[in-house]
Amino acid sequence: MKNSSLQILKLQIENNNGDLQLMDRFNGSDDFLIIMKNYLMDIFQNVRRNINHLGNEKITSLAEPPTIKQESRILYGFFSSGVSGEEDLNVKSNSTNEITYSVPGDENVSRNLFYMVSIPRNKNYGVILVEKKGIYSILKEIESSVNQFFKSLGYEDYYIRIIQMPLNSYIRDFIDKGTLSEINLIKNSIPMDITNPSDENRIYDGNKDIRTIKLSGNNEPLKEYVKGLYQQNFDEYILVPFGEDSYDDITFLIRYNGQSKTFYVKDKFKIRSDMKVILNIDGSNTIDQSYFDTYYDIINTFIFPDNGSQRRIA
Repeated sequence: MKNSSLQILKLQIENNNGDLQLMDRFNGSDDFLIIMKNYLMDIFQNVRRNINHLGNEKITSLAEPPTIKQESRILYGFFSSGVSGEEDLNVKSNSTNEITYSVPGDENVSRNLFYMVSIPRNKNYGVILVEKKGIYSILKEIESSVNQFFKSLGYEDYYIRIIQMPLNSYIRDFIDKGTLSEINLIKNSIPMDITNPSDENRIYDGNKDIRTIKLSGNNEPLKEYVKGLYQQNFDEYILVPFGEDSYDDITFLIRYNGQSKTFYVKDKFKIRSDMKVILNIDGSNTIDQSYFDTYYDIINTFIFPDNGSQRRIA
């Protein structure tokens, strides 16, 4: 058994008018599955380099050429994501505790991240499931480089959008079984009569007045209340009621199964799609096969269940 984290990303193609395209014939004829395969081959052969928000060099490539399953319309393999600028890294022997070799901070330290891309027929979106390992996340790098590749093929009138895609069933389970540990009450204005600007439970961020309520123990009645707010759809100009006051937005933090997730009552698109999975690795399963089985089941059970008849095509 192995614990792993992954992100689920929605992949969409828009034309200049913002109209979503069918993925298997986005301009009336061309299949994005083939373009995605060619893009993955391109980054396998041509490493992408950029500078991250910390000023460190980030390198994105593939550890191996992508595997395509034409019938089930999936691509999978391992990204290779590397970052320089970390502290010097020493690798030690388990038996002697002596340093085997050292990696200077200006060298690139890479991690392999399993991915699976599904581009179904007759849908206006596909998905990318990609393993997540701390600073080695590659969402921004993928969106930037796939659009550059797309434009290089002459598709100037289209844009590929990649966004977080939390699974509704996973989110429901997270809220129902998790523990409410924090609520943030947000107003998009700062009061003129601030009496206690050093209040540790209140933050004035730009033009926002944020009051934080820290919670401990079991708070089921309060959790049910914020859950009810979350299940509603509030227009941008409608205030969210809480107690004797109303707020421009409310966020709350849920902890469950060793993971924390922030939920937004109004701006639900901000919710991250991270989720934890357990890979079933035993004597009959290689780690690659365990990744494949887990990611493939998520796609065909929760995202595109109508493709379920094609499961387990390995």
